[in-house]
Amino acid sequence: MAYYPDLGPIDYFPIPTGASCPLVAVGWLERQHPFTTGSVSREFFGKLVDLCKDPFQPVTSCGFHTSSFQQLGRVSADFRFENEEVTGLYHANLFVPDGTKIFVCPVAILDYIDRYFYKPPGEFITAVMSCPPTKSIEYKKLFLASGGRPLISH
Repeated sequence: MAYYPDLGPIDYFPIPTGASCPLVAVGWLERQHPFTTGSVSREFFGKLVDLCKDPFQPVTSCGFHTSSFQQLGRVSADFRFENEEVTGLYHANLFVPDGTKIFVCPVAILDYIDRYFYKPPGEFITAVMSCPPTKSIEYKKLFLASGGRPLISH
């Protein structure tokens, strides 16, 4: 997987030449780079799981992410939390708009939080908590208001 520092720009996704789209990286971890650890609330984690179950992906890639955290092979591509299941852990990305920018994280962030105690930045946690469901018109409006039009216009 590609490494991007938290809250830094991310150029992993194609944006048309001359267009601007405020994408901000969260959770693009690699073992050789330090990351913040700590606990997160069940409420936040449950909301993140809900968003990751069916992420809106205006841009997709072929293949899947690999993780430097895996020592002996690929872990399951499925993730369970309470009665919820998320599939596609290592090939999907989640776009979380906040009105001024769009946070982008791999869906594998669920595994990083649960298994490695990764603690995402506070502003990402706030954005997740206020993010509408990804299939709602409110989400689409917020995505566009956050500068996401170039991702869906090409």
